Amino acid sequence: MRFSDRKQWWTHGKLRVTRHEGVDFCCYTDQKNEIVWFNEKTKVPTLYDGLICEVFDDFLGKSVLIRHSTVNRGLQFCSIYSHIEPDLAIKIGHHVAAGQCVGRCSSGKTVPVHLHLTVLWFPASVEAKDWPSLVRLSEYFVNPISYIRR
Repeated sequence: MRFSDRKQWWTHGKLRVTRHEGVDFCCYTDQKNEIVWFNEKTKVPTLYDGLICEVFDDFLGKSVLIRHSTVNRGLQFCSIYSHIEPDLAIKIGHHVAAGQCVGRCSSGKTVPVHLHLTVLWFPASVEAKDWPSLVRLSEYFVNPISYIRR
């Protein structure tokens, strides 16, 4: 599902109540130019170096929230990796390096295996500990595609 879309790909186009706050990834093209679908063994790497601030279990399954050191105009850069099974070594307060595996994809509670990636810039003073508190920050969500390094 693309950023800001309302059509759900797993329900044949039913509409969401709110706009999608991230991007869903469910496959990639390998070096042989073949499509590889995500499964429970698919590793989830971080976009950038950062500090693990939260690991929460919610309607998306499990999510890992990472705060990155970048601050711009008083806003903190964060990334969230959802529908994953976090690696056992992932603990709140630990530093992760760019590209480090934070977990593996999981089937989640209601959807097929995929990674839901969210990127946002929000005030450093704001506590964001779970999706209900994050959804209130919807004006700070940005399209993750422009933050993915190639």
